[in-house]
Amino acid sequence: NTMKKIEYNFCWKRPYSVYYGAAAAVSGKNWVEDEVSHSVAVREDALSTWVCAYFEKNALKQAITHLRKMLEENPGFLKAELEKTRECGTAFIKFSKTIQFTDKTPTEELISYHAKFYEHLVDYAFYLWKSFYLIEAASELFEKFLEKKLAKKDVPQAIIAYSKPSEKTGVLLMLDFFQKEGSDGKRVEFIEKKFPWIGSADPFDPPLNRKQMLEYAKSFKPMKAGANADFGLENEGGVKTFQEMLFVKDKKDEYRREAFYNASGLMKELSKRLGVSLSELGYLLPSDFEGFKGKKEEKIELMRKIEERKLGCTIEVIEKNFSITGGKNVAAQFIENKNALVNREVKGISCCKGVSRGVARVLLTKNDIREFKAGSILVATTTNAGYLLAMQKAAAFVTDEGGITCHAAIVSRELN
Repeated sequence: NTMKKIEYNFCWKRPYSVYYGAAAAVSGKNWVEDEVSHSVAVREDALSTWVCAYFEKNALKQAITHLRKMLEENPGFLKAELEKTRECGTAFIKFSKTIQFTDKTPTEELISYHAKFYEHLVDYAFYLWKSFYLIEAASELFEKFLEKKLAKKDVPQAIIAYSKPSEKTGVLLMLDFFQKEGSDGKRVEFIEKKFPWIGSADPFDPPLNRKQMLEYAKSFKPMKAGANADFGLENEGGVKTFQEMLFVKDKKDEYRREAFYNASGLMKELSKRLGVSLSELGYLLPSDFEGFKGKKEEKIELMRKIEERKLGCTIEVIEKNFSITGGKNVAAQFIENKNALVNREVKGISCCKGVSRGVARVLLTKNDIREFKAGSILVATTTNAGYLLAMQKAAAFVTDEGGITCHAAIVSRELN
């Protein structure tokens, strides 16, 4: 049993479908192996729309070490890799726009699109992995850059002052528009026209409807202008590259959301053809459709797999072998993230100065986001554009992941 032989380190926990989680496992393995130049095992445990990712012991640490070495030794490395991320994201969206079908399109053709979209997702997720750790490492190097230029006491404020993307992306552009436009109707029209994909965090998320867009518009609170500290480094190359990096950091999330939005019609139509819900289709992988002809017994077998995986499933990618196991006994074999279970102390860094008081509300589902009470403290694994509805109501944010350049930090400073 490979599960007993291989030791794993916990990486992250995300609200992904099994389809998205499987693509993340394959792409994560591809990226780490590209960094460390040897085979690495990857595992994911999935239950109730949450996926926990694990890499073979020390593999991720080795990959990050190699990435930092490349950053330090090659001045042009960061810019080149950021450009690759943008190119791959653009290609992902371009493919998603080629998905065309009608109610008369053969089911086999829809399944082919389903498989091709998965392949493109694996390709793009490679850069999601790489850019996430690249940006984390580059942020640390930027801090060292500032330490050489400024007095030590000024560095934290300088980081905050320069933590502004070179260009604003979806959420920040939306907040800017809401600040100028008071009509909820025009705000909804703006979302529909410019950012209809804002709620598409997974290929099996239905797009936001007008009612949900109106909730976004109504939840907006006016922003207060924050004080701008001037450290005289605005035109330094290191600052400009850092701000370009922050733009790509936000943009890479938009690439996937737009592609997911463009594929949502396909996933809805395929789920209808198979007689399953949209979320249930998210439990199936392209390999589950091999040889599928649409026969009744084939649909029954797909439903059996879905029901098994709802009870819990484990994905392992070892060497070139991909396996997925589901069923009531699988959850009992999940790897526990023991640190998360025993650590009851909240500690970290402050990304935005101030003091807030409120009831802490942990966000685990989309329902939690929709039902978030104004004035509460938002607590989450991480945040992204899909959290904006709750973020605008929150007195403060607390996240497991990120730093002073993360999404929550940038939005908190924008909302002041």
